Amino acid sequence: MAVSLLNQNNEWRPSTYFVENGSYLKLRNAQLGYSFPKPLTEQLRLQQLRLYVQGTNLLTFKDRKGPNAYTSPDPEVQLLGFPIAPAFSTGLNVTF
Repeated sequence: MAVSLLNQNNEWRPSTYFVENGSYLKLRNAQLGYSFPKPLTEQLRLQQLRLYVQGTNLLTFKDRKGPNAYTSPDPEVQLLGFPIAPAFSTGLNVTF
């Protein structure tokens, strides 16, 4: 078949060839903390003392198998974008 500007095979018709299953479950934020006991905080002349660890964008669960498996690393990112990186932080809350 020769190259032509004619659309004899209706090549512009809609297709579901590139449609993928975009359902996912994401653990976006989690925080784990420990408040020190009252006798210890009173000894240090504090009202409250709390230590915590926090994480964001920790896990993404998506369909990786099957005919309509989602091929992008992160369902929330647009075409050819970078996935949202996980971040971790720690902190100390002190009340005098």
